[in-house]
Amino acid sequence: KIYGVVVKILHIFNQVIYPHLSQYHCDINCLIQKTKKLLYFYVAILCIVASLLFLLSPLIIDLMYGVGNDKAVSILQILSLSIVAAPLGGFFTQYLIIRSKKKEVLRITFKTMLLNFIYVIPLIVFFDAVGLAIAVVLTGFTQVLLNSQCSHELFRKAV
Repeated sequence: KIYGVVVKILHIFNQVIYPHLSQYHCDINCLIQKTKKLLYFYVAILCIVASLLFLLSPLIIDLMYGVGNDKAVSILQILSLSIVAAPLGGFFTQYLIIRSKKKEVLRITFKTMLLNFIYVIPLIVFFDAVGLAIAVVLTGFTQVLLNSQCSHELFRKAV
Protein backbone atom coordinates (compact mmCIF):
# COMPACT_ATOMS: atom_id res chain seq x y z
CA LYS A 1 0.00 0.00 0.00
CA ILE A 2 2.80 2.38 0.91
CA TYR A 3 4.60 1.74 -2.38
CA GLY A 4 1.37 2.20 -4.34
CA VAL A 5 0.64 5.55 -2.74
CA VAL A 6 4.16 6.86 -3.43
CA VAL A 7 4.07 5.71 -7.07
CA LYS A 8 0.62 7.24 -7.64
CA ILE A 9 1.81 10.57 -6.28
CA LEU A 10 4.87 10.46 -8.54
CA HIS A 11 2.76 9.55 -11.58
CA ILE A 12 0.92 12.85 -11.14
CA PHE A 13 4.08 14.52 -12.46
CA ASN A 14 3.69 12.57 -15.70
CA GLN A 15 0.10 13.70 -16.05
CA VAL A 16 1.04 17.31 -15.41
CA ILE A 17 3.96 17.48 -17.84
CA TYR A 18 2.37 15.60 -20.75
CA PRO A 19 0.27 18.57 -21.99
CA HIS A 20 3.30 20.83 -21.53
CA LEU A 21 5.59 18.61 -23.62
CA SER A 22 2.98 17.73 -26.23
CA GLN A 23 2.74 21.37 -27.31
CA TYR A 24 6.26 20.96 -28.77
CA HIS A 25 5.40 17.96 -30.97
CA CYS A 26 6.04 20.00 -34.14
CA ASP A 27 9.41 21.30 -32.94
CA ILE A 28 11.46 18.18 -32.24
CA ASN A 29 14.58 20.06 -31.10
CA CYS A 30 12.59 22.07 -28.58
CA LEU A 31 10.79 18.92 -27.42
CA ILE A 32 14.10 17.13 -26.85
CA GLN A 33 15.56 20.12 -25.00
CA LYS A 34 12.52 20.52 -22.71
CA THR A 35 12.27 16.77 -22.10
CA LYS A 36 15.95 16.53 -21.17
CA LYS A 37 15.58 19.29 -18.58
CA LEU A 38 12.53 17.66 -17.05
CA LEU A 39 14.11 14.22 -17.19
CA TYR A 40 17.19 15.25 -15.18
CA PHE A 41 15.04 17.00 -12.59
CA TYR A 42 12.63 14.05 -12.41
CA VAL A 43 15.39 11.45 -12.03
CA ALA A 44 16.92 13.47 -9.19
CA ILE A 45 13.57 13.70 -7.39
CA LEU A 46 12.87 9.98 -7.93
CA CYS A 47 16.29 9.01 -6.56
CA ILE A 48 15.77 11.15 -3.47
CA VAL A 49 12.29 9.71 -2.84
CA ALA A 50 13.53 6.14 -3.42
CA SER A 51 16.47 6.65 -1.06
CA LEU A 52 14.25 8.12 1.65
CA LEU A 53 11.73 5.30 1.33
CA PHE A 54 14.52 2.70 1.45
CA LEU A 55 16.12 4.26 4.53
CA LEU A 56 12.84 4.94 6.33
CA SER A 57 11.25 1.56 5.53
CA PRO A 58 11.94 0.07 8.99
CA LEU A 59 10.41 3.09 10.72
CA ILE A 60 7.40 3.23 8.38
CA ILE A 61 6.64 -0.48 8.78
CA ASP A 62 7.10 -0.31 12.56
CA LEU A 63 4.72 2.66 12.82
CA MET A 64 2.07 1.15 10.56
CA TYR A 65 2.23 -2.55 11.37
CA GLY A 66 4.22 -2.88 14.56
CA VAL A 67 7.70 -4.07 15.34
CA GLY A 68 8.94 -7.39 14.04
CA ASN A 69 7.82 -7.25 10.42
CA ASP A 70 11.27 -7.79 8.93
CA LYS A 71 9.88 -9.38 5.77
CA ALA A 72 7.62 -6.38 5.17
CA VAL A 73 10.62 -4.08 5.63
CA SER A 74 12.61 -6.09 3.07
CA ILE A 75 9.74 -6.01 0.60
CA LEU A 76 9.27 -2.24 0.96
CA GLN A 77 13.02 -1.70 0.55
CA ILE A 78 13.07 -3.79 -2.63
CA LEU A 79 10.01 -1.95 -3.97
CA SER A 80 11.64 1.38 -3.16
CA LEU A 81 14.15 0.62 -5.93
CA SER A 82 11.25 0.59 -8.36
CA ILE A 83 10.28 4.13 -7.31
CA VAL A 84 12.81 5.32 -9.89
CA ALA A 85 11.67 2.98 -12.67
CA ALA A 86 7.87 2.98 -12.37
CA PRO A 87 7.25 6.68 -13.05
CA LEU A 88 10.08 6.87 -15.61
CA GLY A 89 8.44 4.14 -17.67
CA GLY A 90 5.35 6.32 -18.01
CA PHE A 91 7.47 9.40 -18.68
CA PHE A 92 9.29 7.75 -21.58
CA THR A 93 6.07 6.24 -22.92
CA GLN A 94 4.47 9.68 -23.05
CA TYR A 95 7.56 11.09 -24.76
CA LEU A 96 7.40 8.35 -27.40
CA ILE A 97 3.69 9.00 -27.96
CA ILE A 98 4.40 12.71 -28.47
CA ARG A 99 7.07 11.68 -30.98
CA SER A 100 4.41 9.57 -32.79
CA LYS A 101 6.23 6.32 -32.02
CA LYS A 102 3.09 4.39 -31.16
CA LYS A 103 4.33 1.14 -32.75
CA GLU A 104 7.44 1.26 -30.60
CA VAL A 105 5.30 1.82 -27.49
CA LEU A 106 3.20 -1.23 -28.38
CA ARG A 107 6.32 -3.32 -29.03
CA ILE A 108 7.91 -2.25 -25.74
CA THR A 109 4.72 -2.95 -23.81
CA PHE A 110 4.47 -6.43 -25.34
CA LYS A 111 8.15 -7.24 -24.65
CA THR A 112 7.88 -6.00 -21.07
CA MET A 113 4.74 -8.06 -20.50
CA LEU A 114 6.33 -11.18 -22.01
CA LEU A 115 9.50 -10.84 -19.93
CA ASN A 116 7.40 -10.26 -16.82
CA PHE A 117 5.50 -13.52 -17.42
CA ILE A 118 8.80 -15.37 -17.86
CA TYR A 119 10.39 -14.33 -14.57
CA VAL A 120 7.45 -13.56 -12.27
CA ILE A 121 6.35 -17.16 -11.65
CA PRO A 122 9.81 -18.56 -10.79
CA LEU A 123 10.52 -15.56 -8.57
CA ILE A 124 7.27 -16.02 -6.66
CA VAL A 125 7.72 -19.79 -6.38
CA PHE A 126 11.26 -19.50 -5.03
CA PHE A 127 11.05 -16.25 -3.04
CA ASP A 128 7.34 -15.75 -2.21
CA ALA A 129 6.36 -12.09 -1.68
CA VAL A 130 10.00 -10.97 -1.89
CA GLY A 131 10.10 -12.56 -5.36
CA LEU A 132 7.04 -10.59 -6.40
CA ALA A 133 8.73 -7.38 -5.23
CA ILE A 134 11.82 -8.31 -7.25
CA ALA A 135 9.60 -8.94 -10.29
CA VAL A 136 8.05 -5.47 -9.92
CA VAL A 137 11.53 -3.91 -9.89
CA LEU A 138 12.73 -5.97 -12.87
CA THR A 139 9.62 -5.13 -14.88
CA GLY A 140 9.97 -1.43 -14.16
CA PHE A 141 13.63 -1.30 -15.15
CA THR A 142 13.00 -3.46 -18.23
CA GLN A 143 10.40 -0.97 -19.45
CA VAL A 144 12.70 1.99 -18.74
CA LEU A 145 15.59 0.32 -20.56
CA LEU A 146 13.50 -0.50 -23.63
CA ASN A 147 11.87 2.95 -23.64
CA SER A 148 15.18 4.73 -23.29
CA GLN A 149 16.61 2.79 -26.24
CA CYS A 150 13.81 4.20 -28.40
CA SER A 151 14.39 7.65 -26.92
CA HIS A 152 18.13 7.66 -27.63
CA GLU A 153 18.10 11.27 -28.83
CA LEU A 154 17.56 12.35 -25.22
CA PHE A 155 20.94 10.93 -24.28
CA ARG A 156 23.05 12.53 -27.01
CA LYS A 157 25.11 15.60 -26.30
CA ALA A 158 23.73 18.81 -27.75
CA VAL A 159 25.56 20.02 -30.84
